[in-house]
Amino acid sequence: MVQSQAQDEAPSEPGMTIEELARRQGIEPVSSFEVLVPPEPLFDDDEHAAFLKWLRELRHSEVA
Repeated sequence: MVQSQAQDEAPSEPGMTIEELARRQGIEPVSSFEVLVPPEPLFDDDEHAAFLKWLRELRHSEVA
């Protein structure tokens, strides 16, 4: 039977940094911002315009 770790339990390897965890998982630092940009636009021009309109309306509305 496998027991799951409770949320309050300390990790099995105390003191592991985020850098060490990333290294163990084979994650490399991002070399440039361009690698994060998708090769194709996410939206066409009409969808982009609709999103910007929605965003402007949201920014100017009173949010309670």
